[in-house]
Amino acid sequence: DPAQRQEVAPSLPLWDLFDKLKKEFHNTLMRGGKMLQEPQKPGFGWKKAMVLGLVALAAVLIYFEQPAPGAERPRPMSETWAPLCGNGATTGGISFSSTISLINLSTTTSQASITSFGSSGSPIPLLQDPNGGTSVDSVFVTIPPSGTMQIDSLNPDPNVLESGYLGIFTSNQQVVTQTEFSIFQNNQLQARAQIPATPLFQAGSFPIGQEGSTGVAIMNPIFNPDAADVQIGVANQDGKIFDTTSVTLDPGVQISRFLDQLSVDPLGATSAEFRSTLPIAILPLNQDGLVLTTQSVFPPRNLQSLFRED
Repeated sequence: DPAQRQEVAPSLPLWDLFDKLKKEFHNTLMRGGKMLQEPQKPGFGWKKAMVLGLVALAAVLIYFEQPAPGAERPRPMSETWAPLCGNGATTGGISFSSTISLINLSTTTSQASITSFGSSGSPIPLLQDPNGGTSVDSVFVTIPPSGTMQIDSLNPDPNVLESGYLGIFTSNQQVVTQTEFSIFQNNQLQARAQIPATPLFQAGSFPIGQEGSTGVAIMNPIFNPDAADVQIGVANQDGKIFDTTSVTLDPGVQISRFLDQLSVDPLGATSAEFRSTLPIAILPLNQDGLVLTTQSVFPPRNLQSLFRED
């Protein structure tokens, strides 16, 4: 339950705080530089200006420093995740693209930061800069009251498929996000799936498609202090779990796998259950040929008996 985790929300969005400290650092250094050309005034000299500038810089570095092991990172005011994002091409003329849509439901201006991560948790350039058109790993946007914003994916090498996930961090909880994942063959649209940005779950269930193959995209947010142990079980139409598997994900790591690739047999299964030691983002998907559809996550069943041996 996301409400059970400890939230450490800064009083300002991360980018606002960074900008304020950066401007303070710049202004203080400029003030110190001017003082070098002026007679020293009692009580405040250029050395003090440099010290204050270094203090401002240190504040920036400390705030964004990696936390100590076991410590939780500061979280933004609102945090959602899109566990799947891709751009580029594969063999056979197959290519992929993603478009991120943000809608501000608030009557006040909202700010959003979108970062694209690779499956290992490191930022990768997978977003198109709205201002310059280049490929970047982070985009910062201001969304007017009741306004919308769209951001396209962009791979530096369009001939190679690059995939990962998105972290969407907003200045309030009234910005909703959706990623549109498109599949093309020889430049002709074949399928398009709407991938909603998800909150974090520690337990849930989802249906298993009877046509095609069902899989999951799972990621352990980089904010989590430890690895997440995720258990997945498949159940028949009577709700009986008949096969289980588990996977461990370090903070920031994402995987996208079909259920049979996770060493669980989905034959005869109509639903799946999962539980995790830490809050995770999870997106069930079903693929039938080139058609990709997303599945909903529902509340879990009785966790006390979910994975018991019968």
